[in-house]
Amino acid sequence: MLGNHLTKTEGENGIRAHILVTHYHWDHIQGIPFSILFSNRKIVSLYSFQSKYLGPNSLQQVFEAQLSSPYFPVDVSMMTAAREFHEVAAGQPGTSMERRLPLTH
Repeated sequence: MLGNHLTKTEGENGIRAHILVTHYHWDHIQGIPFSILFSNRKIVSLYSFQSKYLGPNSLQQVFEAQLSSPYFPVDVSMMTAAREFHEVAAGQPGTSMERRLPLTH
């Protein structure tokens, strides 16, 4: 649904999308590649936290692992949208993440 909407509204200048990933469960991240990453006219900024288990660049690590064999049929290098990964800390100035709380999901 997201990918279809963005494709319809892309326009001549492309799309700049911002996606907040609250946690790394597969049901929350597996649709991202299908929605917007196969167009070189898109810039995708992905925001998340730094995992205490994975350390720096946590979301990028998870994302690239998900987009590899045997989990995904297409190599990440075939996705032509520009990807930017941002780690956001609770209370970081200029962000809407006022506080971060652990949840059981």
